[in-house]
Amino acid sequence: MPEVELEIFKGDLIKYHQFMKSFDSNVDCVCDESNLKLTRLMQYTAGLAKDAIRGCSLIGGDKGYRQDRSILETRFGNSHLVTEHIIHELRQRRQVWSPVDIQGLADGASNTL
Repeated sequence: MPEVELEIFKGDLIKYHQFMKSFDSNVDCVCDESNLKLTRLMQYTAGLAKDAIRGCSLIGGDKGYRQDRSILETRFGNSHLVTEHIIHELRQRRQVWSPVDIQGLADGASNTL
């Protein structure tokens, strides 16, 4: 399997779906071996995300990989939690006054506001 450079997923709810889409395109779809997928998933996670799935590497194989995916989806891909997180982030930001502020909000740049 060729070397792939993905952004490391650290548990940011907003970045979960983007990470998984990239992981699926670059790893899951090009590799049939579950242990390799499991290794790559561990390689491209850190912090809370890696802590959540660390034990599954001991299980290994298809079962460990499926369990990893399930844990990540439950903890970071839950649409209700993502929505709550977005609402919380919006409430914490200062008011939007200029077109630059609006563009920053649309881009998701937390340092713009």
